[in-house]
Amino acid sequence: MIADLWDEDRLRDPAHALQAQVSRLRSTLPIEIEFLHGGYRVDPTTFRTDAARFERLYKQSRWLLADGDLNQAADCLHEALGLWRGDALEGLHAVAALHIESVRLAKLHAAALADRIDVDLALERGAAMVPELHVLVEEQPFLERHWGQLMTALYSGGNTHEALETFSRARGIFVEHLGVEPSGELCGLHMQILREEPPESLLRLPTASTARGEPGNTDDIPRDTSALSVTSNRPSALLSLLDDKRALILTGPAGIGKTHLLRTLAATFESQHRLAPLLSASPLSKTIPLGVFLGTAGSIPEDRFTPAALIDFFTRQRSQAVLLVDNVDQLDDTSLFVITALIRTSGLPAVMTIHDLNNAPQEITALYDSGELSQVAVEGLTAADVDELAIHMVGGPLTPDTRPRILEIASGNPLHLREIITGSLHEGRLAHTVHGWELQGTPTPTSRLARLVGERFDVLNDAALEAAASVAIAGEYPADALDESDRRALARADVLEFTEHGWLRLSHPLDAEILRARCSDVLWHELTRDVVQVLLEGAQERPEARRRAHVLALDLNEEIDPEATIALAEHALASFDERLALRAAEAVVARMPASVDGHRIAAQAASALRMSEVADEHFGRATENAVTGAERTAVALARGCHLGLVHHDAAEALKIINEALTEVDGPIEVAHLQRARTRWAAVAGQGGEVANAPAEASDAASALGMITVGVSGVITGPLEDAQRVLLRLREVPDDIIDLVPGGAALIELTEIMALSNTGDVIATRRRLEETITQTTEQAPEALGMWEYALGFSHLLSGDSKRAYEIGQSAAAHLAWRDAAGLLPAAQALAAAAAQANGRTTEARKLFDAVPAAAAHDPKVVMLRAWADAWQAKTERRDGDAAHTLINAAQWMLAAQHTFFAGMLAHCAVRVGAVGGGEQLSDAVTILHEAEAVAGGGLLDIFVRHGEATLAGDHAALDLIAGDAHELGMESTATDTWQALLRSSDETSLPASKERHLRRLIGRVHTEAPTMVLWTALAS
Repeated sequence: MIADLWDEDRLRDPAHALQAQVSRLRSTLPIEIEFLHGGYRVDPTTFRTDAARFERLYKQSRWLLADGDLNQAADCLHEALGLWRGDALEGLHAVAALHIESVRLAKLHAAALADRIDVDLALERGAAMVPELHVLVEEQPFLERHWGQLMTALYSGGNTHEALETFSRARGIFVEHLGVEPSGELCGLHMQILREEPPESLLRLPTASTARGEPGNTDDIPRDTSALSVTSNRPSALLSLLDDKRALILTGPAGIGKTHLLRTLAATFESQHRLAPLLSASPLSKTIPLGVFLGTAGSIPEDRFTPAALIDFFTRQRSQAVLLVDNVDQLDDTSLFVITALIRTSGLPAVMTIHDLNNAPQEITALYDSGELSQVAVEGLTAADVDELAIHMVGGPLTPDTRPRILEIASGNPLHLREIITGSLHEGRLAHTVHGWELQGTPTPTSRLARLVGERFDVLNDAALEAAASVAIAGEYPADALDESDRRALARADVLEFTEHGWLRLSHPLDAEILRARCSDVLWHELTRDVVQVLLEGAQERPEARRRAHVLALDLNEEIDPEATIALAEHALASFDERLALRAAEAVVARMPASVDGHRIAAQAASALRMSEVADEHFGRATENAVTGAERTAVALARGCHLGLVHHDAAEALKIINEALTEVDGPIEVAHLQRARTRWAAVAGQGGEVANAPAEASDAASALGMITVGVSGVITGPLEDAQRVLLRLREVPDDIIDLVPGGAALIELTEIMALSNTGDVIATRRRLEETITQTTEQAPEALGMWEYALGFSHLLSGDSKRAYEIGQSAAAHLAWRDAAGLLPAAQALAAAAAQANGRTTEARKLFDAVPAAAAHDPKVVMLRAWADAWQAKTERRDGDAAHTLINAAQWMLAAQHTFFAGMLAHCAVRVGAVGGGEQLSDAVTILHEAEAVAGGGLLDIFVRHGEATLAGDHAALDLIAGDAHELGMESTATDTWQALLRSSDETSLPASKERHLRRLIGRVHTEAPTMVLWTALAS
């Protein structure tokens, strides 16, 4: 005590001075101080301190939180924090023991304050806490928890923009001052706000358990720990596994995110005031006994740096300690002994990392073999993860086609993804567009990533490097075109692999850019010339290789083959590579200014890229130079698509086609134009004569004509005719279908529409969902089309909230790529679904966003009428609802949209199921007319339902409801069951039957709680 009080100050009589101080203390405080064994003793049970009371209240709050009593917990925390009046033990920090105690109390105070804010946020007191949180982040700018709380408070109060700005400010501080990105937890909050998730999902309630508490919303944490794998941006899943398995070892290649996960866990545990130092082993630390522990200054007392002391230190804090060890294969022997002892003997939870478990030290392998250690594979990121990373890095999502390209090149590796996005941005190849960040050209790695990935090229001589560069230029290269010694050298370096055609390609997608950086411009130019000759001479059976040769010829900016380049442009246009199509077509017209095909394809490519002025200029040149009937027809067809698909003006497209019909007289050209007239008349809502399918599809124009007739069949009927055309389309060679932009997707859409018109909603929806899954990665340009079809199905016979979400996504994707002109329909779908969910103002805005030129598109007309009728229905104006539906159905019949007419009339029958009347009879008449024209199982069940409703045949309605339920027509089935219950007073429905119907209705409501039902259920 003397040493603590007076340190090195020399006192004449230190014992007497101490006695004097104790005497003063006795006279000041009413406590008993005993002199015992040469020292002084105070019985702690005889007095109370604010510090002890604070700790007791804080502990009590934790247990209240565990019980879910937020109000009582908040009271305890407020009372506990109210005991503080400055720093703990202020003025006594010179005493070492008291300084340590003051630091401990300060950490408890910080934890209590953070918990109190979390509880107040959960109790919806966020608005009152915003000023306090602004002060806290200024005072403690590196404490992420308060930044997250401020974001949550702002977002909960409706200040989304300010919440996002807060994250940007926090990120700037962390990057500028610490050189690191915020943790996964804070980034997760940022993503939740960007996704506009409910404010309550951002809440981060503390827990009283000493097990690993999990920050934020944990609803999506997988609880099936049999699948031991995680991705680098899902630390919450790792926490869940740690709860169950206790000791984990993360495996995976360099850059996959193992260290990132450990850092995120360390930050999470630190925010919970747990002992979890990050132990990073390295070749340097391996040379020093206990070297991995030397970087933990402040976490472990200096007098504990012996094996026995370290084991004792961590064991005594077993309930609060976690071992986090990076690169376990680099541990020195002493550190390895301590860590394995803590896991095996003390049962300490641990998370370690290594590239490959086969390379782990024997002691770690023994833990794994005994079941005390579980392996967790860190896997590559998913497409959704890539979007999150892109939003975090560049502030917006990637376009649907860019995402899979970058993901494939990076192989899901987070480090590679970050470096590729950074490098592509720097080189200007990742450009911001209205639809997201688009990759224009080849992805470019940073120099750092190029060094990491390109190390295996260092062992190659110049000849082998040139051979590898030739393969890189070609994409795929004949194996016999390489010198055998070069080929073997590249194979030994794991640079090459064989394709399914027996040609060679590079084994890593990034290698091409790495090789490009190693070659001079002159050498690359010379190698490209050689590659062009090899591909043209040796690719007779490989049309894709010949196309690659002509692309390379464009790169050389030398003489091109106009005919082959036009074919290349046609293929690129059909493959949705509009930039290449425009480039190739303009290269042709630069050498041949009067080329009709060149100007036409350039116009089509520019149209797809929304470059309207460029498209109009090329269309004008193509029209001026067109001489033959075939040329005029091709230009008219292309211009019609430009007006109908891009400008959504089907009436103007129809005008162009009709004008062309007056200028040509060849039977083939006239047939093509007549089929186009059928298409645009249908979209314009004008009906007209349905054209016949061509006898055969020998080129792109005739294939498109056959597709048009098939689409017309599933819109107008008869359905059997459409099915016959689909059978013929399956016989058309793929290379011809590939020349029709979106041709394969349009055929599949026609097949799915035909399936839907049979009435099998379950099969239709299943096929759509499977197609969407495949399309997301393989053909994202068609994604919006499939989403529209699935959303439409959900609106009419599924969950309207799901229809709204899908409709919004479809509209976004179709604004980017719309091969079928469905954007106005998708906008109308989202609007109708918004109306069904009670979002009347939003529905009005969405309908207003539909282009005026598309106002008479039958899909838009149908959805607008459906929404208006539903609004009338919700306002209890059943007569007006039925009137709106019947009028729209009659218009659809006149416009030859037979199946739409049947759907609207069927809804009118369900509105009039109770009460009957003239409107019900009119609806049934429309159904009969539609069924007579189009046929198909869907209209058949609609007619049977209408007749049974009109006749009041309850037995027949019961059977029809069962059929509808089996087919997945749940809204029809549920409305029919509800109508039967409404009429139970008249029919004396047995009690058991009534209970059964109510159970069926309840089950459907559980699966689709926002299903649109036109028949009200009796109470």
